[in-house]
Amino acid sequence: MLLMKLQSREKFSFLQLAHYLARIDNKFGVREEEIILEYCTEMGIENLDSFDVNNFSLENILKDFKSESSKK
Repeated sequence: MLLMKLQSREKFSFLQLAHYLARIDNKFGVREEEIILEYCTEMGIENLDSFDVNNFSLENILKDFKSESSKK
């Protein structure tokens, strides 16, 4: 996936989605963090300082992806 081609809002939504998936099993390890940092580098954005799984809405995040190529 060419993450750099995402729109700005889509990049941050993708990052939130990555954080959510990295924590879905209640374990956030070094390898997950490395992958997320690689995503950030590819997108040219900084990593989130904090992620609150309780305020995360998968439905709302998915609405941020507008184009078909971004959705894929």
